[in-house]
Amino acid sequence: MKLGSRGRYAVMAMVDLGLNAGARPVRLADVSYRQEIPLSYLEQLFARLRRHGLVNSVRGPGGGYLLAHPARRISIMDVVAAVDEPTRVTRCRNESPSRGCMANRTRCLTHDLWAGLGEQIETFLDDVTLEDVCQGPQRAATHYLDHNATSPLRPQARKAAFRAMTCAGNASSVHRHGRHARSLIEDAREIVASYVGCSPLEVVFTSGGTEANNLALLGPDCRRVLISAIEHPSVARAVRGSVAIPVDHHGCVDLEVLEAELAHDAGPALVSVMAANNETGVVQPLADVMHIARQHGALVHCDAVQAAGRYCGAWQKADLVSLSAHKFGGMTGAGALIVRDGVPLAARSRGGGQEYGLRAGTESLAAIAAFGAAVTAASGDDAARLRQLRDDMEARMLDAVPDAVVFSGDAGRLDNTLAIAHPEIDAETMVMSFDLDCVAISAGSACSSGRMEPSSVIEAMGFPSLSRHAVRLSLGWSSTPEDCDAAVRAWKAADTRHRARRQAAR
Repeated sequence: MKLGSRGRYAVMAMVDLGLNAGARPVRLADVSYRQEIPLSYLEQLFARLRRHGLVNSVRGPGGGYLLAHPARRISIMDVVAAVDEPTRVTRCRNESPSRGCMANRTRCLTHDLWAGLGEQIETFLDDVTLEDVCQGPQRAATHYLDHNATSPLRPQARKAAFRAMTCAGNASSVHRHGRHARSLIEDAREIVASYVGCSPLEVVFTSGGTEANNLALLGPDCRRVLISAIEHPSVARAVRGSVAIPVDHHGCVDLEVLEAELAHDAGPALVSVMAANNETGVVQPLADVMHIARQHGALVHCDAVQAAGRYCGAWQKADLVSLSAHKFGGMTGAGALIVRDGVPLAARSRGGGQEYGLRAGTESLAAIAAFGAAVTAASGDDAARLRQLRDDMEARMLDAVPDAVVFSGDAGRLDNTLAIAHPEIDAETMVMSFDLDCVAISAGSACSSGRMEPSSVIEAMGFPSLSRHAVRLSLGWSSTPEDCDAAVRAWKAADTRHRARRQAAR
């Protein structure tokens, strides 16, 4: 598609209006000068824009034009359509099912291709507002360092999701549309299975990590459930009466206590220990955990939501493994529970019998297709790059604030994660300060950070006085050195503002 002069000039002029019109109208002569558009042509365009209710004219001395609505409510497609600029790629359009693009009113062989592309272009232009374009430089300066909460959608996943959205079939239907949907799901299942190292028959798709964790903990018929003291709430709150195994000051589970608890009661047990902590990134000694558990005949569940897509290891050999797509560039709404062959598990939902009878309900086709694409994209080795970025950022932050505390820094941890506390600035203030400097970080688990509660993970590690001060910076596939530079600047700025306030209070 190539926009003609009408569309390009109209968008340029409207953006100029958005940037320069406050309470006072903007003269078209000024727009003409700034954008190098003939004034006579602008007058014709603005006559159309006014008829469509996008601008208001003010007559008399000091007159000109104002936006008729806030810039956030005017899409680029609104502007393009108002000046009658065609957005189709070719003559192929889907305006009428009975009318094609050929002279005999039939559709050409490539009609759906070009018509679909035209619809995508219109959707894109409809999603972009004047405000988006006006704030382009500011939006580009936003630095996202919260990948452990959710990672931006990878281009490969977006492409797979869009393709799946064009499939109208239900994967449980036997007609060709249903078979196509089923093939997309099974392709994703095979990709996940290959990555984890299991059979596709052992992959049960869920709505995400929380549902996978609940199914893993509530599905087996076990009398006792033992968990680490720093598990995600979807594990810690899933079973009443679960036994919490303490952790050391690094956040690693106490293996001696685990063994003693298992030896204390020989009844059927389930041990649930996460692969890597979502707040500190500490990696658990899962090989030792599994060895101890299996000596006592216990099943092992591993919440690998933070580990999957970031590193391969012992977590892949657990009896039950939870995954979540959006943590490494997939869509929210898709996860999986790996259920090893022979592990007894009862369904927690009743319905159509999807997912081998373990998870009822129609599968989210687009999210699952994106899940598979994200797994493939995340399989590349990005760990060394992220570790270098994280370590350099950490060193500069400690250099700026020597009293700051890094959690699990001396233990094995995820290459992308930095948990750090400024001893004099609480986490809520720090997160807000970073946000003012256009850097996104978080405090605590993403599922609870809205409440800004003290970190139970930091408390369990033996740092109760710092539990309200810990923040997390987590990198991912889209992270750049510029993101880390911005984080260091925001950290220094927060410290400077704090010291200034303290000095002023004296």
